[in-house]
Amino acid sequence: MRYWIVFVALCLATLGSAQVSQTASGYLFRLKMEKGESIAFQFDGTISGMGDKPFEWEQGLSLSFRDVERDLATVNANLTALKIGDSRHGPQERHVFTLDRQGRFRNSHESLFQSFQIRYPQSPVRIGTTWQESVPLNIPLYHMPQRGIVSYRMEGIEFVEGKGTAKLFVTVTGSGPNAIQGTGNVWVSIEDGFPVTGKLDLTIKLPQTQTSKDNKLTIEANLSRGG
Repeated sequence: MRYWIVFVALCLATLGSAQVSQTASGYLFRLKMEKGESIAFQFDGTISGMGDKPFEWEQGLSLSFRDVERDLATVNANLTALKIGDSRHGPQERHVFTLDRQGRFRNSHESLFQSFQIRYPQSPVRIGTTWQESVPLNIPLYHMPQRGIVSYRMEGIEFVEGKGTAKLFVTVTGSGPNAIQGTGNVWVSIEDGFPVTGKLDLTIKLPQTQTSKDNKLTIEANLSRGG
């Protein structure tokens, strides 16, 4: 169950955060991180292919900015234990990492949370512009690390839940030991740069040696913002 943490990390890879500002040549995406502030996210959805019916799941993630100096922030991440139905699975996870304002890790080691953060373009992007990044992808409940490509397309500016947001369309592709395909959208707050809401649907074809219905997992993940 502890490997489920990496799926939440993958969700955040596609449903990540960016401060959005308009320039003459497009929209500039950057992280807004201030010392002492924190933000919380809630994930929930279903996972199909592990039994006769889908399982409902939920999990929470909080990020606290411990130190911020120029363009670098030390971040404390706290991921709650996975909840499936009425049961909790696995321990609560705590990690510390360093990010710059483009969402790039400065730690020398690769942690599980490196899966979640969008690596933002250096230059502004116009509506319709696509960029992509190679990121670590891991399969929930299975220890099968691999890398994949996550692509982002700037769709436009929309008001969602009373907030001005930038809408990003997301695609996920992974080969290697598992074939991964996914699409979704995230609406990113213009004011402070963190997601307001988002949704991701993933289909994962497992090796024939894995015991799952049709050797395929179908995962629906919804993201909402807490405090």
